[in-house]
Amino acid sequence: MPKHINSAYRVYEILKVACNITGNQPICSVFADVFGIPTDDARARILEATRLMGLFYAEVEDAHKRMKATDFSEDLYDNAFQAINSYMAITLIFNPWEGQRHQICNVIHLLKFCSEVLPNEEQLVDSETLDQLGQLLNELNEKLKSTELPDYVRAFVVQQVAIIEKAIREYKIVGAKAFKSAVYEGAIHYMEHEEEVSEHTEKEEFSLLGRAWNKVKNVASYGMKAEKYLSAGVKLFELGSGAADHIDKIV
Repeated sequence: MPKHINSAYRVYEILKVACNITGNQPICSVFADVFGIPTDDARARILEATRLMGLFYAEVEDAHKRMKATDFSEDLYDNAFQAINSYMAITLIFNPWEGQRHQICNVIHLLKFCSEVLPNEEQLVDSETLDQLGQLLNELNEKLKSTELPDYVRAFVVQQVAIIEKAIREYKIVGAKAFKSAVYEGAIHYMEHEEEVSEHTEKEEFSLLGRAWNKVKNVASYGMKAEKYLSAGVKLFELGSGAADHIDKIV
């Protein structure tokens, strides 16, 4: 069990996985694997990897900035950040990973040190919870293959699933705030289409979707203090009997 969950911890965990991948594939392909991006569309996979690497670089910068604000000497940890900035710069993401791997992997232990120096930010979401959420989405995706929902309602559900799947990928990089952002995005998307889909919310597909959103709501709270995140009276949605409750704050 890690001592502290923070940006340095997440960067360390991502690079630890990447360091176990060998071969001459481009850096962006390696990190597409690390982030769990589907392989069915090569172009979309690279675009998503590039987007997620942007979030990764932001976490690196955040950890570096926070370490500089401590009383620890920079020579205790700075080699890790210099290596990432030098060998994993955004301009190099199509370069072979193998040529950069050793330079990065020789110094990532310094990030583990940083993770213990920096304060704890949130509770870790266990892999079982994430697996259960993934299984719910897989079940829903299978159901959608033979659904009797109208095309426009099916498209709504597909987009809702995509929002949650994106949050699962981003969680590895930015932590629980990925799920909080998903709640915002899912709520706005629902409100935009509420009138169109409301007569179909008793269907099994919406029940599954509601169960998925309940899990998202729970894990979003791992990194957040109780706060209102939507204006008073605005609901996320109701998805069938016993599915998602009205949500007006994260507890």
